[in-house]
Amino acid sequence: MSTTTATPEKPVTVQALPRMGQLDFLRLMAQGFRGNFAPLHEAVKKYPQGIETRIVRQRCILMNEPAGIEELLVRNQRCYHRRTRSTPLKVFTGESVLTLSGEPHLRQRKLIQPAFHKSRIDAYADTMATLGEQCAARWRDGDTFDMHEQLTALTARIITKTMFSSDIEDDVRIVGEAIDTCLSRSGRYVVPAVGKMLDLLPLRSTRLIKHSLGELDAVIYRFIRDHRRAGGDLDDLLSMLIAARYDDGSALTDRQLRDESMTLFLAGHETTASALSWTLYLLTQHADVAERLRAEVDHVLQGGRSPKLDDMQALDYTRRVFTESMRMFPPVCGVDREAVTPNTVLGMDIRVGDLLIVTPLVTHYDPRWYPEPERFDPDRWLPERAESVPKHAYIPFGGGARRCIGERFAWMEGILLLAIFARDWTFELAPDARIQARLNITLRPSNGVRVIARRRPMKAT
Repeated sequence: MSTTTATPEKPVTVQALPRMGQLDFLRLMAQGFRGNFAPLHEAVKKYPQGIETRIVRQRCILMNEPAGIEELLVRNQRCYHRRTRSTPLKVFTGESVLTLSGEPHLRQRKLIQPAFHKSRIDAYADTMATLGEQCAARWRDGDTFDMHEQLTALTARIITKTMFSSDIEDDVRIVGEAIDTCLSRSGRYVVPAVGKMLDLLPLRSTRLIKHSLGELDAVIYRFIRDHRRAGGDLDDLLSMLIAARYDDGSALTDRQLRDESMTLFLAGHETTASALSWTLYLLTQHADVAERLRAEVDHVLQGGRSPKLDDMQALDYTRRVFTESMRMFPPVCGVDREAVTPNTVLGMDIRVGDLLIVTPLVTHYDPRWYPEPERFDPDRWLPERAESVPKHAYIPFGGGARRCIGERFAWMEGILLLAIFARDWTFELAPDARIQARLNITLRPSNGVRVIARRRPMKAT
């Protein structure tokens, strides 16, 4: 499901990247974690290709040149491992395709890739649309609510149905609330030693995390037991994972199934909810874009029908709106790679132990590729304009062998739900809304997105 006609990267060589002092770099990163991204956006104007620093004794490179990002994530990917010892995700997802590195990662990715084949994912379109319709039908004209909360519940329902064939209200509630609890407190694990120490203390946050993980484990292991007893293919993702076999004929253990299921919950639930929340927020601030979106939806869904998989290509402006929203508010804001083999990036020698970081919060605001990068402009993704954007200057789903395995699922879910909402509703930001980005594992609105829903008048058919 391609979104741009981006050009491949051209070879680039640099002698060295500008150096930044350790304290200045840490201050820059700390401001980003607090939701103040202006210094990062200024940094890309001053240091367009990237910067180099040291964190304690480790050489650290913030890479922003698309050709360098391609070398890091694609051409030289075997020279790097994910820095899993410091990722908060490992606390929740264990040894999954998201946290494994090297050959174990490639082996796991090869095993689960068939579950995300185009035909399998496309089959979930009707489920996404049906659950989206049910969510929108519960709203009433003039209702004020937190859109992020609504979308978090909806995407939890979608991933629970498509992954486990369950629509039991308690299962959906437990999954949504437990993941929200874990993610909202994931920052404590950014420094592993601090996270481990806090886990030993009788803190309320520690009790909440342990309780939430216990509830999630209970639900997931119950699903695994039920699926194994049922046998056969229930036409969901868990059935595909249970049926999958490694080259030696062995299957995933219950623990591996649990870890992969937890990963898919996080990737297929939280990230999409955040991406859609920011999209609907941006639409409240840009009436002209919202009106064009509604006009396209009215044209494609004549008579007010529900969107189908076959409508995806015709919902071109809807796609561009979602694309531009994820440029400005990328759901996942960074990847890191630690060199395990000497190699070169942009002609620079990279030594074992060097740490390279890529963040869309910088790359997506590079004025070389995005004129007026702070402006919400879906038309920058028209083919004639998008073709000048280098492929690795737009990376909301990462790149290379670690590119998000559920990317097609996310695009389909986002576009179908946007079409459903735009068909029936307009939204305005509530007077008491306090919009503030919070960077944890994902970029989420820390205070939600409070909106007032206005029902659109029925169109004559």
